[in-house]
Amino acid sequence: MRVKHSGFTLIELLISVTLGAIIISGGLSILFSTKQNSAYQEALTSLQENGRIAEGVLSQSIRMAGFCENPDKSSGCFNKLSDEGAEGQDGDSGNPDTFTVRYQSTGSEKDCLGNTLSLGSNVTNTFFIQAKDADGNNITYDTDPSYQYDLVCTGSNGQTAAIVSGIEQLQLLFGVDTNGNDIANGYIPADLVTNWNAVVSVSMSFIVQHPAKIKRSVVSQEFDLLGTKVTFNDRRLRHQYDMRILMRNRVK
Repeated sequence: MRVKHSGFTLIELLISVTLGAIIISGGLSILFSTKQNSAYQEALTSLQENGRIAEGVLSQSIRMAGFCENPDKSSGCFNKLSDEGAEGQDGDSGNPDTFTVRYQSTGSEKDCLGNTLSLGSNVTNTFFIQAKDADGNNITYDTDPSYQYDLVCTGSNGQTAAIVSGIEQLQLLFGVDTNGNDIANGYIPADLVTNWNAVVSVSMSFIVQHPAKIKRSVVSQEFDLLGTKVTFNDRRLRHQYDMRILMRNRVK
């Protein structure tokens, strides 16, 4: 008696293999896309958090510029009648700007590094951008795709430390009051300011970047920071922040 065997034909086997490959390919594609989207969202969250921290630190420090614990004290008090409460320095060839703010401590006020100074002590904070190479060494600023960047501050005790990571660019314009009504008549770069005691507000623009190569391919990103145009060609995620801050201790 002949036994009849059942099984797949060659055509059925080929169809099954093809369908299996399609399903696996689709699953892998979804998995890769989900993983990439997750990495993008994590990078975006980190970038936004660093941007908010930088906004807070910079704006708070500028608002304190020129504060005098005892307005009647003429010696060593940073107010509009004596030393400058704020001053800046232009970066060359589109490099980041540097700026310094000064004020007197209330006794609980801290400098940019978290140091609490005694009542009436002079607080000096100097902010700038520090570039680091792939090994973490401080280097001269450049827009090399492998470099890391930090917002750095030198505090009242002369010590310098990074306070926010990923701050890649910083540009400023200073609002100058030319007729004594406590209103800025125009905004100019630091190298054009002739009287820092006439500065009543600051326009600030900075770029935050995430160090990971998040984008799928190299993308050209162009930013306009208060008239200074910068371009990046890499796979990093970036965001620009702009703000204008009144130096409230300079106005009546």
